[in-house]
Amino acid sequence: MIRWFEKNAYVYSIAGTAVLLLLFMANAALSDAIREVRKYAAEVAADTPMHTAGADNAIHMRLFRAQRNLYVSGFALLLFLVIKRLMGLLSRGAQLEAAAEAALKQAEGANRAAKNLMGSDSEKVKELEREVDEMSKNGLIYISEMKSAQNDRDAMKEQAEGLQREYDRVCQLLSEHKVCRYFI
Repeated sequence: MIRWFEKNAYVYSIAGTAVLLLLFMANAALSDAIREVRKYAAEVAADTPMHTAGADNAIHMRLFRAQRNLYVSGFALLLFLVIKRLMGLLSRGAQLEAAAEAALKQAEGANRAAKNLMGSDSEKVKELEREVDEMSKNGLIYISEMKSAQNDRDAMKEQAEGLQREYDRVCQLLSEHKVCRYFI
C-alpha cells in the first residue's frame, strides 16, 4: 500500500488532507460536546424549584446526550491518534523491511561480484605463475646457452692465441731459414 501511495503522490496528498479534515472534525465535535456538558451541568446544578419533573427529565436527557457525545468524540479522537501512530509504525516497519531486503540483495550482488573477481584473480594468478615458470625455464635455457657460448668463445680465443703463437713461431723459423739460406 505504501508503494502504491509513493507511485501516486497526488492521491497520497489528498488522503493526507482528508485525514487532517477528519481530525479537525473530531476535535470540533469534542469541543462542542465539552461545551454542551458544561452548559447542561450548570442547569442541573442550578436546581431551581420552578422546574417540573418533565423539565427536569428533559435537562437530564440533554446532559446525558451531551456526555454521550463527549465520550464518543473523545474515544474517536483517541482511537484516531492510536490508529495514526499504528499506521506510522507499520509504514516505518514496511520501509525498513524494504530497505533491509534491498540491502540484502545488494550484499548478495556484491558477494557474487567479489567471488567472480576472486575467481578470475585466482585464474590470473595461476596463469601468471605458469608464465613465471616458463620464463624461469627459458631463463635457465638461455643461461646454459650463454655459458656454452662463453665457453666456445673462450675456446676460440685460446685457439686463436695458440694459432697466433704458432704463426709467430713459423714466421720466426722461416725468417731463420731465409737467413741461413743466404749464408749457405
